[in-house]
Amino acid sequence: MFLAINIIAIHVHHWAFIGTFLPGGSPIVMAPFLVVLELVSYSVRPFSLGIRLFANLLAGHSLVKILAGFAWSMLSFSVVGILMVLP
Repeated sequence: MFLAINIIAIHVHHWAFIGTFLPGGSPIVMAPFLVVLELVSYSVRPFSLGIRLFANLLAGHSLVKILAGFAWSMLSFSVVGILMVLP
């Protein structure tokens, strides 16, 4: 997906797409360093976002598993747990 988006952006915007890697108003002396820094940041972003998405999904499933296990233990091992369901 990342590769396809970049190919389409280069096809549509031609070389103006490369201008996204140089912030506006930056000194021309710093341009090579900023372009490399922005290019690395742009390339690493999909991996970073993928890891964050995976961690959030895993945390959600883990939370549901923990809460379900706690509810099951409360209902099956305790008279108080059964009385909690009645209301």
